[in-house]
Amino acid sequence: KIHSSLPFAFLLAAGSVSFYEIRKHYRLHALSTDDSIPTTPKGPLIVDNQKPLIEKVPYSKQYNFIADVVEHVAPAVVHIEVDLDPVSYYGHFSSSYGTTNGSGFIINETGLLLTNAHVVRNKKNVKIKLNNGQRFTGTVQYVDMVADLAVVQIDSPDQKLPYLELGNSDTIRAGEHCIAVGSPLALSNTVTAGIVSNVGRTSSELGLFGRDINYIQTDCMITSGNSGGPL
Repeated sequence: KIHSSLPFAFLLAAGSVSFYEIRKHYRLHALSTDDSIPTTPKGPLIVDNQKPLIEKVPYSKQYNFIADVVEHVAPAVVHIEVDLDPVSYYGHFSSSYGTTNGSGFIINETGLLLTNAHVVRNKKNVKIKLNNGQRFTGTVQYVDMVADLAVVQIDSPDQKLPYLELGNSDTIRAGEHCIAVGSPLALSNTVTAGIVSNVGRTSSELGLFGRDINYIQTDCMITSGNSGGPL
């Protein structure tokens, strides 16, 4: 059983709904200096064999926090495929069907997942692919077109699945790191990163009238197919 204990929060961003905000706090440390300007020593410079005031942080721990987060949450991120209805031309149905793609994430071990309403469209059943390659069918249980949210149950009898926990979006701050994991352009398990650009964007600011919803703005690269995935 893989279970993420990182805090997450609902958010909607840049035309796709990204549901989770993965947070970690990092601090920059600087050496304090004397106010006086040092002068050139008159004699030879003697350096004592002392430990540095600040221990050097290993490169991997200093810069690979994104990889650590992705490794932790990726097993609960899914790729979603939805079969399209045949297209009607002048009253005649085309024989070509095709599929559309999106993302989602599992929220409990029994296989309940969240995604966007516009990903599942008006379908009752969808195809689910896990990070490890396993494939399942999913049954759409709930759709909210205003909030653009959908709940899908993965048909995975007797198998406990990795999942993510919901967090509190009220604690998100502009400038925090954010990471998107999903299936842009049907390329599953794709990772992009950025920051939270702003919080509390109103629907009227975005031209989405009739929705009493606040949005979180991010500069994280989000493309068609990221919809429904975690941020």
